[in-house]
Amino acid sequence: GLAGFTLRQLTKDGFEKTFQSCYLGHFLLTARLFEGDLLNNTPENDGCLVINISSMAHNGAIITQNTSKESSDKEEGFVFGMDFNNLNSEVAYTPNLVYPQAKLANILFSKELQRRAQG
Repeated sequence: GLAGFTLRQLTKDGFEKTFQSCYLGHFLLTARLFEGDLLNNTPENDGCLVINISSMAHNGAIITQNTSKESSDKEEGFVFGMDFNNLNSEVAYTPNLVYPQAKLANILFSKELQRRAQG
């Protein structure tokens, strides 16, 4: 992945470049491996292991447009978490916003994979 571009850039697919390279590419690869039964727990595969790497930068993931006044995670006017309303950085963009979002997305994806694997 990349730590973020100075200016917002889109890929040929129309996604913000940092988010695509730091998260969407890894997500797609993992999904395709599951589709091809390469990661499914079958007698032929004898189990599998998916390793996703993130960064402490995920702690800096903030929601850019928060309307909730009741969040307990506020610190200096920021609400920390996944900004689902700004995944493609159309609302706001700085490298300091998009890179932590991509790293948090990796963590959330890994947790969901684990939840599904445990059935």
